[in-house]
Amino acid sequence: MERTEYTEYVEHFEQVFQAYQNVEQYLELSDNFKSYLSDKQTWIDRLKSPVFPVAFIGSFSAGKSMVINAILGRNILPEAAKSFTVIPTHVKKGNRDYAVIHYLGETEKRELRNLYILEIASALGKGEQYILDLVKLNDQDLLSRLQQNITEVVQFSSTPFFSQSKFFDELKMLIARGADFNGQKKEINLSEIATYVTENNENKDVLFIDKVEVFLTENNIPEQGVVLLDLPSLEGVNPRHKEIIKLYVAKEAKAFVVTTVVLKLLEGEEIELLDEIHQQRPEVLQRAFWVINQWDTAGKQLRKESNTLFDTKVREHQFNVKRERVFKVTALLYLLLKLIEENQLKGSGLEKSIDVLEKFVGEVPRSREKARDLINSIPEIQDFVQMKEALLAYLSNTTKKAFLEDAKKACRELSTRLLDKLKPLYREPTEDEESFKDFIIRRETDKRTAKILSDLEDIVNQKIREGIIRTVTSQNLVLWTEDKQQGFEAELTEAVKILNRQELKDELVKGPDIIRNLSRLPQKLEDKLPISKMFREHLQSLVQENIVETFSLKLLDDLKDSSSLPDEVLDLNDKLGDRDLLARIKGHCDVLLFNYGDTIESLGVEMAQHSFSENKTLDEMIELALNLYENKMIDFIRGQQATINEYIKRGIKNYFEELDKTLLQLFREKRFEINEEIRRRVTSNIEDELGFELKKQNVINNAYQTLIDVKISSQS
Repeated sequence: MERTEYTEYVEHFEQVFQAYQNVEQYLELSDNFKSYLSDKQTWIDRLKSPVFPVAFIGSFSAGKSMVINAILGRNILPEAAKSFTVIPTHVKKGNRDYAVIHYLGETEKRELRNLYILEIASALGKGEQYILDLVKLNDQDLLSRLQQNITEVVQFSSTPFFSQSKFFDELKMLIARGADFNGQKKEINLSEIATYVTENNENKDVLFIDKVEVFLTENNIPEQGVVLLDLPSLEGVNPRHKEIIKLYVAKEAKAFVVTTVVLKLLEGEEIELLDEIHQQRPEVLQRAFWVINQWDTAGKQLRKESNTLFDTKVREHQFNVKRERVFKVTALLYLLLKLIEENQLKGSGLEKSIDVLEKFVGEVPRSREKARDLINSIPEIQDFVQMKEALLAYLSNTTKKAFLEDAKKACRELSTRLLDKLKPLYREPTEDEESFKDFIIRRETDKRTAKILSDLEDIVNQKIREGIIRTVTSQNLVLWTEDKQQGFEAELTEAVKILNRQELKDELVKGPDIIRNLSRLPQKLEDKLPISKMFREHLQSLVQENIVETFSLKLLDDLKDSSSLPDEVLDLNDKLGDRDLLARIKGHCDVLLFNYGDTIESLGVEMAQHSFSENKTLDEMIELALNLYENKMIDFIRGQQATINEYIKRGIKNYFEELDKTLLQLFREKRFEINEEIRRRVTSNIEDELGFELKKQNVINNAYQTLIDVKISSQS
């Protein structure tokens, strides 16, 4: 790229973003910060191809196009005497002479549609909700609704709707033909420009043109990036172009030229727009140049009156107009003389205007020297030369200086913010390699230890406090369910069913006293059918399934996933496996079965009373006794069901609350051992880790130093 005054700033931004790309993988950046970086990166293209728009505004027939032609020294844009410019036209430097027509895309068409709705609704006296409702309608319903409302206004209101009927017609055309245009571009010759930028019978597509770009190899503007914008008058243009004009004047244009003529001095909506902008942002007019065109057509008295009228209107609007920025010119005569001086009049399209020059100066100059003398001697033409020079000087000095200052400020701010992000990772370079190793070990140890302890605390908090305890204390958790009770009963029934009856009969006939033997039968059955053991096994199975496997073992796995833990922390199988918790459950069973012995004893008495009879056989007595035993055991366990659920749940909750405290305390007490284990592992792999870390640190340090250098350069 050819070196220019912008090159240094381009290089600064490129250095910053190269430094950022080198360290991006080491930084954790928010989406907002990444968006900020993307926005700042646009400065590179803006500096490589700077753009300084100069907007020319004025009412119909103010001569904006002719003023631009005169600045260019070429008759490029159509004259107002023939037609009016209705399309924003951008004139810029190019590698050849041609123009490009830009048609509306989908976004622009939708925007124009909604602006038409806004304008028409305003004319109908409708409010915001009406507008919002119309925007949501499909095209056909929209036109139908508007047509109905317009008809009502015309029929019942004394206020004419003529001012907005043009917009309604254009909206109908936009809807009818909009599908034919989807952001296309069309290249044309310079001679065809008038067909596309003016309102005429040949241009049926004018509504669908977004803008026209004109590229010239020679434009008599030495400053790089200057774009001359021939903006339509605000009167009669479509509402989207009106918004574009407002945007350029208020913000986008680096300078703007207010063009007016002697006979219509500071008239039209443009002046009202300037007044509106001036009220909100008075500094905008600092970018304004004021051109009174066709000054050659005014006599002495009219000139005097025009000077007075100009001053009066400036005071009325309270415009801060610098006298050195007001120029009374004749753009047409300047251009004619310039073309003659450069021997370019023939074929320029202005040959028929030569009589205007002859009438004003009394002759048509026959030589380039004579044309140059007239340019230097006629006040109106001299004023035009001064206007052009003042405008270009403003762009070259004030505007470009402000642009470069903004670039410098943006680069400085960008460097500062990236330095803030890098600072925690930056380390002063040192020649002591061993010290650097220690630094790596210490940093990695601290970082990993902090992460491990944080992860472990999160595991304990989430798994125990939020998971287990909340689940156990929930009313929805029923440990000893009805299904569990029925399963226990079925197992008991089956166990009774398969008992050896002969052995029981042998027990009954031992000794002379069968009744005594019957009273002892429940104890004998307990030896053969250990109900308490069955109960414990069922309860332990329940806890194993609902608590140990669901929570405890998963918690143990999560903890063991954390590397670098000392043995005391890893050896948690007893604490979190089934041994510790089920041992507690066994103790709870003893409490729950506290009255079991009394139940067995009372059952023996009842069995002797109800099962013995002289008229019954031994088999009948055994079956009666077993039925009584089975029913009593089932009733006993069922009677414990509510107590089991409440008591066991409370015990499990207490267990995990203790575990919560125990684990967290253990993690904190073993921090030193964790540190040492991590240090040992890092140290054992130091050569592998050092290579990566050294490279990483060098990249970070180099990027940091680059940002420092750019920041310092941006401050000078």
